[in-house]
Amino acid sequence: MRRDVAQLREALGRQLAASRRAAGLSQRALAPLVLRDRTTVSKIEAGQRVADATFWRTADDHCQAGGALLTTFAQLCAAERVLEVQDQEARRARAETEIAKLQAEVVALVPDGGGDRPAPIWNDDPEASDARALMSKLVRLADSVDRRTLMGLLRSLCLAAGLPMPTWESDEQERVTRVVGGRRRLDAQVIDIIEKTWECVKRQEDALGPAAVQRTALAHRDMIVSQLPECPAPLRSRLLAAYADVSISLAFYAFDRGDSPRAQRHCEAARAAAHEAEDQEMAAYALCNIAYFASIEGGKPHIVLDAASAAHRLVSGSDDPPLRAFVLEKVAAGHALTGGYKACASTLDQAKRTLSVGPGAPRSPAYWYDEGTLVGEESICLLRCGRPREAAESATTGLRLLGENFVGFQAFGAVQLSHARVALGEIEEATEVLGDAADLATLHRSARLEGAIHAARDRMIPWHATRSVKNLDERLTSCGLWISGMREYSTEK
Repeated sequence: MRRDVAQLREALGRQLAASRRAAGLSQRALAPLVLRDRTTVSKIEAGQRVADATFWRTADDHCQAGGALLTTFAQLCAAERVLEVQDQEARRARAETEIAKLQAEVVALVPDGGGDRPAPIWNDDPEASDARALMSKLVRLADSVDRRTLMGLLRSLCLAAGLPMPTWESDEQERVTRVVGGRRRLDAQVIDIIEKTWECVKRQEDALGPAAVQRTALAHRDMIVSQLPECPAPLRSRLLAAYADVSISLAFYAFDRGDSPRAQRHCEAARAAAHEAEDQEMAAYALCNIAYFASIEGGKPHIVLDAASAAHRLVSGSDDPPLRAFVLEKVAAGHALTGGYKACASTLDQAKRTLSVGPGAPRSPAYWYDEGTLVGEESICLLRCGRPREAAESATTGLRLLGENFVGFQAFGAVQLSHARVALGEIEEATEVLGDAADLATLHRSARLEGAIHAARDRMIPWHATRSVKNLDERLTSCGLWISGMREYSTEK
């Protein structure tokens, strides 16, 4: 079937070429009429590029094909749908086989399901390493596993790898069940359970990525929302702060999927809840995330500076050094986007001094922010300011300082170092570190991380024929990452 689709695409391309010539048009003349360049038209005619319905409708009109191109295109779409169904069935069958094998491997590694034994630390402990490898497989299969199976496997592997897993004692479970079912009024102990559970979910996201915990986060948010209307007044501020914390994470997960409008709505909901709770630190944290999203999207320095400056005012009296340093770093990011190197460097120095004051407040929303994170973000600012050598040094230092449990930060830090190496023309070093990022991406499921790896690889297009880049492509392929533009490379003889 796959060959049939390829043959249909080639036949459609030949049909376009014939219709174009019959209409007296060259590829160069047709290109602007269909809003493409001549090279793209040439590749479509060769069956090497796909095009959407708008293209074929426009091409049919200008080539005076009388609907013939659209008819063949419809046949191609039908064949592609059949192929997609076949591929889905094949993927489902493979997933079922892999899940069965994974379950057997988990049982062999953790025969008692984890029990209550102490778990090894997430490091080079042999059992933790084995668990980490199995976790990588589970993360890739998460969308193919039913929730009960997923949670059972996840619990066993979290215990083996030393990751926190939300567990409730029988009395805690009964207490929460009664509250959710409306048979008991919300009390401080239940909010303690809600907060403790959410802390475990966030630690899992640190290691496994947004996709691994998103469903749990949504369920947690919905449980909190269900209790807000009847929440006793003395406890409402705590519950609102919990809602804000979860909403900020949901904003990050939405942004990771490329859904910026939804991310913005989650942040605004978190900010409103934090203000109602009179929790200035959480409100500042929401603003910092708004600034972060705007800085990543680029071209919005005014939003970055406005949001970060507002957050800075809110935390002026805070006793949470990591949060205050996080705020200052976002102010610096705004300066970097405007090319203000001196202001950026000065603010980053202030952030480093602030961070050195001491640890964060209990249950700080910025619990994850440390020197490694700050220095890694400094690398982004330096590269934006046109200082790739300093950016590479900062990225290298940041990777060395980052905690092992923060797999996503390690992966993004490696991508950032790759960008700096490319800017310096150090392609061999850039390919090596980007391969490291790809290895981490097999464990930390993040659409944005995969996109960042693709973007970093695309910057190496001028060197795609070199041995180091070819080796990188093999490494990325082994990690299950599609390489942007590979089809074009293979056709450029």
